[in-house]
Amino acid sequence: KILFGFHLAKDHIKEKGAVIVEGYMDAIVAHQAGFRNVVASMGTALTVHQVSLLNGITTDVILALDPDEAGQEATLRSLESSWRILQRNTVNQMPTSTTYRRSSAPNIRVASLPYGKDPDKIILENPNAWEDILSDSVPVLDFLFTALSSKLDLSTAHGKAQVAAPLLRLVSSIPEPFEQDRQFRRVSELLEVSEDTLKASMEGYKRPAERRMNFRRKEMVIEATFDRLERDPLEEYCLVLLIQNPKLDQFASNLRSEHFERMDNREAYGIWVNNSNETTLNGETNDHFAYLMTKVLPIMSMKEKEQALGGSLLRLEERRLRRIKEEEALRLDSMTYDQIIEHENEILKVNGEIKTLFRARSNS
Repeated sequence: KILFGFHLAKDHIKEKGAVIVEGYMDAIVAHQAGFRNVVASMGTALTVHQVSLLNGITTDVILALDPDEAGQEATLRSLESSWRILQRNTVNQMPTSTTYRRSSAPNIRVASLPYGKDPDKIILENPNAWEDILSDSVPVLDFLFTALSSKLDLSTAHGKAQVAAPLLRLVSSIPEPFEQDRQFRRVSELLEVSEDTLKASMEGYKRPAERRMNFRRKEMVIEATFDRLERDPLEEYCLVLLIQNPKLDQFASNLRSEHFERMDNREAYGIWVNNSNETTLNGETNDHFAYLMTKVLPIMSMKEKEQALGGSLLRLEERRLRRIKEEEALRLDSMTYDQIIEHENEILKVNGEIKTLFRARSNS
């Protein structure tokens, strides 16, 4: 239940906001280096009690948890509880019996740490680097947009539902109607669905003009709502990364036109291939390619873009191989034993590609 170092950091947190790290050694080293607004969650996701300690003295919180898989998962688990508690309106009783409430949402940010380096190591090596990391921290919703979209397959209804649920729980708790509307539109754009579709996917979610100040009602994301899509988010995400970031071309050498099911994306891929070695765009384009050139993605470093592209390419390859195996199963049903033997090399080739894919995914 404790926040390690809170008794020492409390006054500094009031002035500068709180920086939350994972281990007590991270907090000790931070204080020794002069970063006295740092506290430690002691190796777990933030608990309600820990966040409650901060409530009332600050709404400015930076989460700087360890960059390993456990730390990333702890960050994701911490965000919703932190946001929910800190966004609660502080109602103050005035002498005239009138009330007022805080109108601003909590300013929760996430600091992305270099892989393989915990906060204590960073501070010991270069305190200025630690300051830069905190300065480059991103708002909680920006972090979630990137983290969730890279972990889940947004080309499926199930993936969209898994992303929509935590994002909309946070968005629905934003006190300011205009900011809530803006973030709602961002979720809609991320999932490549209309606002009406997104709204219909939620049971109990109310837009600002319709809500009745009830943020506690639990929403249920209905996957079926996302089944009928006009676009393929996975294909578009991959193309946008490549079209807008020429330096990523080298990582897409195995990408082929058959990875794209939608004809508009296949045509955009062809335009990209024809221009991949050019510094400026030459030749014909079309409206869809122009749309991909200007589509806005969450802010990412080049390393994060490389990882996002790698994950997208693996998912596209998995989809391609799945289609081949489905078609193969249909053909085998109508084949004789001799005909199956004739296609043995072709079948084994695809099976080998699947094994290669599994190895790549296990190493990613």
